[in-house]
Amino acid sequence: MSQRRRLSAASIGRLQQRFETLDAAEMIGWAIQEFPRSRRAVVTSLQAEGVVIADMAMELDPSIRVITIDTGRLPEETLTYLETLRAHWDRPIEVVYPEPADLQPFVASHGVNAFYASVDLRKQCCNLRKVLPLRRALGDVDCWLAGLRRSHSPARAAVPPVHLDTDNGGIVKLNPLIAWSAADVRAYMAERGLPMHPLYAQRYTSIGCAPCTRAVEPGEDERAGRWWWEADTDKECGINGVRQPLRIVEIAS
Repeated sequence: MSQRRRLSAASIGRLQQRFETLDAAEMIGWAIQEFPRSRRAVVTSLQAEGVVIADMAMELDPSIRVITIDTGRLPEETLTYLETLRAHWDRPIEVVYPEPADLQPFVASHGVNAFYASVDLRKQCCNLRKVLPLRRALGDVDCWLAGLRRSHSPARAAVPPVHLDTDNGGIVKLNPLIAWSAADVRAYMAERGLPMHPLYAQRYTSIGCAPCTRAVEPGEDERAGRWWWEADTDKECGINGVRQPLRIVEIAS
């Protein structure tokens, strides 16, 4: 394995300031130019944002890696949509899975639906089914692109366009759609003729595992359908490292 490329905190701070004025395609273009082909990847849960980023990236590099995680609890509609996208783009999408050896002790101790019992058990389940598989998938990656938007939720309102992913070894994480709205995402998909995840037509606005996701009611925010039984939580699984607002790195003068 070749040595992983790292950027300093000072470099990331300068990029944060620069990328606030760049559009999504320019940020993606930077990643494609900056990192070797095999060491950059789009990671998507197959929600609209990740599909948009993958489509934009493939316009610049048709061979760019696209990775998704099958948690073992995905809706059947998501699995069908995965095949729809593979056919639409006529190219492979990498799928990573949880390790059975990680899941078996947890399920044996707490049951298959332990996430309903407490926030802590839900986060443990997310860690086993999402966070650890992502960490393995990013083991040979220096820069990954994700679909976070600031308008998703208050917890994401201060997320920068680029930062160091300390949870995955200090690699670069790029959020090209950080300033987009849901309407911007839908407009891009319509313009490009991209197929939509079928659950969006059933009032789903954020789609994860089947038992942890529901449709939203009029007036609810975009992530209200995620872990809806939990009160006063940040509605995050840990995969994006959003636990509190991420602050812009200050550059010493």
